[in-house]
Amino acid sequence: MRVLFVILVLLLSTTTNSYSLIPSSSFAPIVKKVAPSVVNIFTEQKVYISRGLAEFYSQIFKIPPERLMKKTSLGSGVIVSKDGLVVTNYHVVEKAVNIRVVLYDGSIYNAKIIGSDKRSDVALLKILANRNFIPAKLGDSDKLDVGDIVLAIGNPFGLSCTVTAGIVSAKGRILGEDFFDQFIQTDASINPGNSGGPLVNTRGEVVGINTAILSNAQGIGFAIPINTVKFIVNQLITKNRVERGWFGVEAVNLNPQIATQKKLPVNRGALITSVIPNSPAYKAGIRPNDVIIEYDGKTIEDTAKLPILVGETPPGKRVKVKIIRNNKIMDVWVTIEKAR
Repeated sequence: MRVLFVILVLLLSTTTNSYSLIPSSSFAPIVKKVAPSVVNIFTEQKVYISRGLAEFYSQIFKIPPERLMKKTSLGSGVIVSKDGLVVTNYHVVEKAVNIRVVLYDGSIYNAKIIGSDKRSDVALLKILANRNFIPAKLGDSDKLDVGDIVLAIGNPFGLSCTVTAGIVSAKGRILGEDFFDQFIQTDASINPGNSGGPLVNTRGEVVGINTAILSNAQGIGFAIPINTVKFIVNQLITKNRVERGWFGVEAVNLNPQIATQKKLPVNRGALITSVIPNSPAYKAGIRPNDVIIEYDGKTIEDTAKLPILVGETPPGKRVKVKIIRNNKIMDVWVTIEKAR
């Protein structure tokens, strides 16, 4: 019996997941794959201080006034194309007048902003160099599960190519009032300077862009899901701006208790509490107490997913919404409008 147990342990320890680059004892293969795509970003930004005041302080501190009228910041980014497109955070390059990127091999290049979206905190840069770069492979953040192992790679406090490991602690975290932004929470250490760097799964795929921390907490960091980043980047490339869809409802999660009270045939979905007059939903006939269970072919189990799906719907597209009304399932066609 003991021999069989030992054989079983050996078989389990040598079995590799065909979808994972991670061996039993090291993250090194993942880092070697992704690190060449991670860049350190240095920016200079204008400081709104008068020339006279800058010259006054320069006499006191013996610093040239030009330096007093600028400030520097640093962050991280990840290369996403062979011609040098780089994804980072909007707040890393906000108001930047000069941008430099340092590659994994130590080479330094100037970069420019191709487009940015403050609402999602995503910016797209272009490295100004005529050469081929190593792009990272982008994964599918919808396939992430709580408990999955992830790595955060970046340049915290200017310490280049720092790697930390953790797990996905939660999904769909809303940090502010914008329901379009729902973050991946991780306990992989994220610090100032990590902003804009990749969150990577065990297949070496970028599944998020590290963006925020809670200053008074340990092991709580947040990343923008890469599927959201793909949507933003595609719009910045094709339109040089981001257009989001608008539906026009407020909803709460339908849970088993509410479903029982209302005698509904389902216990998951988005229960509509109000509909904005003259909104796309209102024009389509959706009303309070309707329950949305499917949007454009995608199942709606709670309210968290609905605003993201709507936001990523091109304005003008006509989508089928499956609802429950008076215990009957029915289809409603809604023409999505541009978010205001």
